[in-house]
This record gives sequence, structure tokens and C-alpha cells, in this order.
Amino acid sequence: MSRVWLPVPCVICGQPHQQLCTACSNSLRIRPRAITRISGLTGWAVADYSGEVSSLVRAFKASGSRVLQRYLAREIAAVLAGQMGASQLGAGQLGSGLPGAGRERPIWLIPAPSSRASLKTRGFVPAKLLASAVARELRVSGLAGVKVIDCLRISGNTRDQAGLGKTERFENLRGKIAASPKGFNLPASRPTLVLIDDIVTTGATLLEMQRSLSEVGLPAEFFATFAETL
Repeated sequence: MSRVWLPVPCVICGQPHQQLCTACSNSLRIRPRAITRISGLTGWAVADYSGEVSSLVRAFKASGSRVLQRYLAREIAAVLAGQMGASQLGAGQLGSGLPGAGRERPIWLIPAPSSRASLKTRGFVPAKLLASAVARELRVSGLAGVKVIDCLRISGNTRDQAGLGKTERFENLRGKIAASPKGFNLPASRPTLVLIDDIVTTGATLLEMQRSLSEVGLPAEFFATFAETL
């Protein structure tokens, strides 16, 4: 049986042939910056979660598309590489950076976990796909010792964070993320931990990730995300 070729529409403009067309890719408002409003964590975002960027992120979270995954990961990796001295990004705009990461210290990317319900619906964990692609991009940029440590799980019943307010988001996840000690074979040099998620809103998920990692002796100080809600 012959296969019928169906054009893939752009997730932003809907035109065929490319999942993210060149015109839309070039028109996305990318403005990397530091995020310091989440207590105890320094982080970086690539863009505002609005307009075309929100359409792009939602499409990635719904499909797990490799095309969209690579695009988001390249932008996040460029920001992180800039913080580690491996690119020409302006450090003044993005913050103080990650001293020694990727040179004297290995880099561990820790993806945000998904709830059981979300995993059952999607069949994948968006942040894990993103972290894996970011790690590949960082290695290509010349940073050795980058690996993904998928060690966090959500226990118990949680609601979808997307429909909750700030206080509800914190209560929904409080005490629900646990870190498994499996895979925690610490290298001689203590790793730099970078939490990875696709969107940061209130910071509830990141702070719960930080808490759970601290409990097993792996305090995280940094995070990176593609989009930030303002």
C-alpha cells in the first residue's frame, strides 16, 4: 500500500511543510535574562510565556516533538553555555554565571517530574526530553561532564498546576516531590546542579525540587527554563 504524504503544519502560523517554519522561528521574541525572584535559586529564562512563545511551548508539551524539543533546547543551552563561558552571550544581562561548571565541576541537569496523570496522558515527561536535548547541545558546545540525572518523582495525587493560583500551586506540590538516591554516584568534584523545566510561573515546582534534592545531600542553586510567565 502506498503511503499518503501529509504536510506538517507550523504550530504557530499553521502553514504546511515545517512544524516550526523559518518565518515564525525568526519572529519569536527571544530575550534571555536572569530570574532572581525565586528565593534561594538563581535561574535563566529564554523568553516570555505569551503569544507565539506560549503556542510553541504548549505544542511541545502536547506532542513531545523532536523538532520543537531541539529548538527549545538550543535556546536554553545557549544561555547556559554563556553562563559557563562557552559562548559570546552577554554575561552582564544574564547574571553572574556558574563558576567552574563544565571545567572543574561536572554539570548535572535535573528535569522537573510529571504527575502520574500527566505521564499517562502524554506518555512522556516534557522536562526530561528537554533536559536530554539541552545536555546534547552543551556537549556539542564543548562542555564536558554534562549528564541528565532523572531522579525526581511526584508521589500521591496532585492537580494540574496550570489551573491553579499561586498559593494553590505551592499547596498542591508541598511534600509531593521525592528524590531517589539511585544514580547519585558523586564524582570527585561536586557537580553543579541545574534544574530544568519548560515554564516557570510561581516557582512552586522548582522550590519543591530544590527541597527534595537538599534532603538527599544535593542542594541545587540554579535552574533554566525556556519561558517565564510575568
